[in-house]
Amino acid sequence: MSNDTLLPDFTRLGPTEPFSVLRKLLWPASEETWANDLALDEPERLATFIQEFTPDDQDSPSKIRYIDLTKNPSLAVDQLAALDVLIVRQDYLDFMAQTQRSRKLDGKPRYGREYLTGEHGTGKSVGAFYFLFRLLAAGQPVFFTPNTNAGIYYFSKSGVDFLQEEGMTMDRKAVMHVVRGSWVIINDPKWQPGNWWVEATLGGIWTAAPEGEWLMQQLTMQLKAGAWGMKPWSPGEIAAVKTLRTNQLQ
Repeated sequence: MSNDTLLPDFTRLGPTEPFSVLRKLLWPASEETWANDLALDEPERLATFIQEFTPDDQDSPSKIRYIDLTKNPSLAVDQLAALDVLIVRQDYLDFMAQTQRSRKLDGKPRYGREYLTGEHGTGKSVGAFYFLFRLLAAGQPVFFTPNTNAGIYYFSKSGVDFLQEEGMTMDRKAVMHVVRGSWVIINDPKWQPGNWWVEATLGGIWTAAPEGEWLMQQLTMQLKAGAWGMKPWSPGEIAAVKTLRTNQLQ
């Protein structure tokens, strides 16, 4: 690590740190592609890692889209290291499309804040990493907290900066100036809405269930956030993923 960062209390990660390797792998080579890529289903830099599997079972989806993490270990960061495959659920694509719609309501740019909820095991946390991948591949600056007590990472065109949980200084003007030009992804069930999310001009995503109905009301009303419920896995999806792991990931 080094101190080559303009963010107070953040530290620049070295080039061999997993999140630095991830950023270098996905970040687009040309700034000219950034604006266009964000509007696509997946930016080209990410799409190259996504494969498709067509199940034989008629009750299964027509295709399963996935990233083989065993063949792409640089994408298996943090909690993804425990997985062999990242399933790209259709809900992820629909959710990202919703974040784009919420940012352009009535044809005017606005804050896009979306809350992703759903039952345990529906893929919310994995979705947070997919959203990170997609934004990085579109050259978007992102603040990202991968899980509880993990600190927060800031991805930009110059590198990755890191702030320990106990050192967070969310109200400092220098940090908030950067937040206002970035996305924020929170994957932490204990996090409470605050400046990180409210000030994110490009968009804010929270992928954890709120503790109490009052918090949901605060998100959807006071902060004008949208709520998106992840669909449970269908029996056909579950069967298809099992077949994928058996037949493809050898």
